[in-house]
Amino acid sequence: MSLIFKAHHLVSKVDIEFALPDQTCTVVFGPSGSGKTSLLRAIAGLSSPLAVTTLALNEVDISQLPPHRRPTVLSAQNAALFPHLTVQQNLVYGLNRREGRASDLNPIVEGLGIAALLARMPSSLSGGEAQRVALGRALLANPAWLLLDEPLTNLDQNARRHIVKFLNHWRKQNRMSVLYVTHDIPEALALANQVMTLTDGKIIKFGSPDILLGYQDPQQELSSVLSAHLSRHHKDDNLSELLIEGNRLLIPEVSTLDTTQPLYLQIAAKDVSLALERPERTSILNLLRCTIASIDTSGRTGATITLNLGSQQLLAKITRRSVRELDLRVGQEVWAQIKGVSLQT
Repeated sequence: MSLIFKAHHLVSKVDIEFALPDQTCTVVFGPSGSGKTSLLRAIAGLSSPLAVTTLALNEVDISQLPPHRRPTVLSAQNAALFPHLTVQQNLVYGLNRREGRASDLNPIVEGLGIAALLARMPSSLSGGEAQRVALGRALLANPAWLLLDEPLTNLDQNARRHIVKFLNHWRKQNRMSVLYVTHDIPEALALANQVMTLTDGKIIKFGSPDILLGYQDPQQELSSVLSAHLSRHHKDDNLSELLIEGNRLLIPEVSTLDTTQPLYLQIAAKDVSLALERPERTSILNLLRCTIASIDTSGRTGATITLNLGSQQLLAKITRRSVRELDLRVGQEVWAQIKGVSLQT
């Protein structure tokens, strides 16, 4: 079902409207306080500073339906499990809430890694375990639209990557429609068919995941998001070779064989160092030839260097002393040494 939404923000006084295709994942991105949670709560029929004027699924108005009758399920940061029910009973509640399929129970339990938790009570779960159970309950409800508000905040990075991979597979296999709020750029790029960025309750950008290239959340660690393509796999040392603006980049082996679709990389600025000449005999495998676009030395001790890498930009965080000693200048060619890369496909 396509989703059409129009509302007026009672605080910021701005209008917000969009139409989303069904069987896709739309990621809502933006800094804290930008209105992401308010948007999901308005669609779910819960209290929100958004006054909804139009909410239609497949041209059927659902704006006047109470929350429990809407074909939506909201799963938020707070797992909100029923404290008097076991994990399994919480999951079965989700299964029975809508037209859930009993055959989905075991695959979801296994995919989310919660089989060992089934007999436990919510009070005995860690924050990450509770979030996994809440996500499982939401998936089992099999709603027309699944609304996920930062559902993985309490999980470590390895667990998040595993769950994101499972969720992406499950969504595509079951042709689910998902609206997903996150602060995490690689998470967004891994899941999104389209991205909506919000600021102060207003839609700033809406389009393909590429709109996140160059996006910088002031509340997150300074980093760059770049687009690359698979070149080949090196099976002898479990590395994959990517091409980014004509440069080679080696990363831990990825599962894809598709050389046509973009792979998105997030590179922390602190993991980028600079050299005036191409380093020789170094353990750092990734060396990219760039041109300095700007130098920001307004920080107390650090400097942010913006580098042109073909049509894309890479950020480096170095000391102001390094800027002086290397005599760095705008327009100068340098070699960027990449020490760490976070990849989502």
